[in-house]
Amino acid sequence: MVKPCKRIWELQSSTVCKVVGMGLLLKDLQRIARKFGISVSDPLLDEEFALHTTMVQLCSRDNPVSRFTEKLIEKRFLIHGKKVPLEDPIRTIERVQENPQDVRAPLWAILWGLATRGRLADAKIEAALFGCIHMMEHRLLRDHWRSLHSGADEAGREMGKDGEILSLKRELLDMQWANRKLEKIIEGMRNQIESAASAQRFPVNVADSGLSSAKCLQCPKNRKIQDLKALLAQTKYCNCELEDENAQLREEIAGLLEELNRYEDVLADKPSSVSDGACPFARNLKGKKVTLVGGIESLECWYRQLIESAGGQFRRHDGSCGGGEQALEDCISGSDLVVCPVEVNSHNAAQSVKRICKARGVRCCFPRSASLSGLRKALQEHCAELQVA
Repeated sequence: MVKPCKRIWELQSSTVCKVVGMGLLLKDLQRIARKFGISVSDPLLDEEFALHTTMVQLCSRDNPVSRFTEKLIEKRFLIHGKKVPLEDPIRTIERVQENPQDVRAPLWAILWGLATRGRLADAKIEAALFGCIHMMEHRLLRDHWRSLHSGADEAGREMGKDGEILSLKRELLDMQWANRKLEKIIEGMRNQIESAASAQRFPVNVADSGLSSAKCLQCPKNRKIQDLKALLAQTKYCNCELEDENAQLREEIAGLLEELNRYEDVLADKPSSVSDGACPFARNLKGKKVTLVGGIESLECWYRQLIESAGGQFRRHDGSCGGGEQALEDCISGSDLVVCPVEVNSHNAAQSVKRICKARGVRCCFPRSASLSGLRKALQEHCAELQVA
């Protein structure tokens, strides 16, 4: 390996900035700062940026900090040195611009090698490669910012679907309740019709009784029969109307169920696919016990499939604490994570979950939505926190 022909303090500041920024991590900058007693205390600046700018300034001249930084960069460069083509710097820069996927060495290593070892190691080569890297940074930042906004739009659309599904479910429950009420009314009317029909089986024989027709009409039993006949006719008419209304409600309920299933398929993105190996939190959830408090009963099988396909154990409590908190406490006991969606749980239930989890040292989260995507997002955030910890 060719030894460096230029030292770090002999390079352009822009070159040093790129090499230090890409080749050294925050922990490397903190290590150098501790070793040489460098302190940055500006509360308005990001710590990594403050250390970075300080190191670049110190590396502009020959001193212990620049020599130590050069030694650290050189040590890491040797790992990639054989992959850096130094023979033709111009061709190397063209490859970085045209086919970056074919370049096997890190950009900072290419910049360091050409600037310190290249056959044409001069200011023009440094400036050309710096310009290439600089414009690449602009493109990456622009694309990243665009993806963030498109992701926010997608999240907003998903939240809108969640709200529409919840509204449809509530409307469906209201219509089912109205349907049950109508069925009870119809059942009561049928009982009245049967009573009236049984009364008609035993008519009063006016001729045999020896009573005049006028007196028969004045008989309490005859009056009751006439009243029942009128009630029967009215009941039949009302029953026909109620049966028509009931049939319409059943058709509307069937349509709502079909629409709800379509929305759930779209939102869950075919929940059966969660069983494949692409689950982003399978490694962190394996062997863990996850308890769901509340949730939507019709989605319980999908909740269970999502957890168990990632290797976890699933338990669920309906969130009702009317009979005390013992059942909820038993369900939470031994869990690694408790998920309590706020849209389907009362304030008291959420407070109980928070208190029990705090007493038992169990992690808990309170996502807004009780949908399958809401549970998936809560699990992803939980696993991300575990990785950071």
